[in-house]
Amino acid sequence: MLIFKFLKQFVKYGTLTLIDSRGKSFTFVGTSAPKLTLCLHSKSIEHRLFLAPMLTLGEGYMDGDITIKEGDIYQLLLFCAKNDNCTSGLLKTLISRLTILRNFYHRYNPIHKSRKNVAHHYDLSESLYR
Repeated sequence: MLIFKFLKQFVKYGTLTLIDSRGKSFTFVGTSAPKLTLCLHSKSIEHRLFLAPMLTLGEGYMDGDITIKEGDIYQLLLFCAKNDNCTSGLLKTLISRLTILRNFYHRYNPIHKSRKNVAHHYDLSESLYR
């Protein structure tokens, strides 16, 4: 899984153990505490974590797709903040460029697609108004 290769580069501070949706465990070790264990409950959350890690981490936690088995939410936030500061310039540049490409793809709305969206939402039948 691509997210696990990325995490090997990302984790410089603390220890993170991820348990994926199949029950397989992956451990990433940095220099010191905290020690966290996160459970990922769906395969889609693994893919979304790679594309938008910070957003997906928060949404996944709130939706119950990610649970903290060891540690707490404050340690998780500290872990993310400390490791974000340790991330090298090249890795941050790569992440930001991937984010820009992802945002462009999701927001791309050419005229033919826009017309189709408008027709879908506003071309209502007469029976609706009777």
